[in-house]
Amino acid sequence: MKYFLSTDNFNLNKELIRFNKSKFITKEELKKYNLGEVVLISIDKPRFKDLFLPFNKKIFFRLEYLPVRKFPFDIYFYRLFFDFIFEWDSYFIKKSYSFLPFFPPRIGMIHESEIVKEKINLNYFFLNQFEKSHLISTIVSNKRKLLWQKKRIELIEFLTNDIKQIERYGRGFKKVLDKSEVLIPFKYHIAIENCVNGPSEKLWDPLLCNCIVFYGGNIDLVYPKIRKAIIQIPIFDKYKSKEIISTELKSSSVFNSVTKEDWIEIKTSIKRLYTFESQHIFKE
Repeated sequence: MKYFLSTDNFNLNKELIRFNKSKFITKEELKKYNLGEVVLISIDKPRFKDLFLPFNKKIFFRLEYLPVRKFPFDIYFYRLFFDFIFEWDSYFIKKSYSFLPFFPPRIGMIHESEIVKEKINLNYFFLNQFEKSHLISTIVSNKRKLLWQKKRIELIEFLTNDIKQIERYGRGFKKVLDKSEVLIPFKYHIAIENCVNGPSEKLWDPLLCNCIVFYGGNIDLVYPKIRKAIIQIPIFDKYKSKEIISTELKSSSVFNSVTKEDWIEIKTSIKRLYTFESQHIFKE
């Protein structure tokens, strides 16, 4: 089976397909194939004419949230064409699924610009173990449109005032081109999602850089072996979050408990289960 990504956003091609690129065909190559042997993968805004072509299967991923969409109800129109719909935080369709676990790692990518490009191949992070020279970082943008975004900024501001070792990066604060620059050197990373649905690349990126993650997000969909390097924090309870982080920073208990073999298994599991092209839905 081959896959065709229906989008006019060339950046999405680069961001989402970082493995198995040979399985995805281009617009030009599509003419050579029997469409009954091709799965249509549409991201956010599919090309309209592709909706009417007789693909083997049609799968739609909705990237954004209800509060930041101008026309969120077009999802009902897309329901007429797609076999499966994955939404982010707004479940208009009763049988839709959560998209977030399959949003791919962004480390090694320069994506805070108009043209996205891969600086470091993703395999570099899967194949290497990284030595640590710094203590703890966090990457937080200054976006405040969603409840979790607001709570994230409030929590990070509270934590950085009390735990001086936290080094803060992100859009609106201290910008970095490639996230791995402020993940690889650090033992720990604070990652907080944009909504209750998770996980996303906010969790995968630090794990692939061998960071123990203080995580504000839902781990129900996280493979159990991966959880060994995750310490959950309650983002709506800043004092409890501070206590959890401070205790681990003093003891290094979790950091010292994760072995090289554990990290290999964690990274292998992320690649096997959570990269965009690995989704079982493509194959069913």
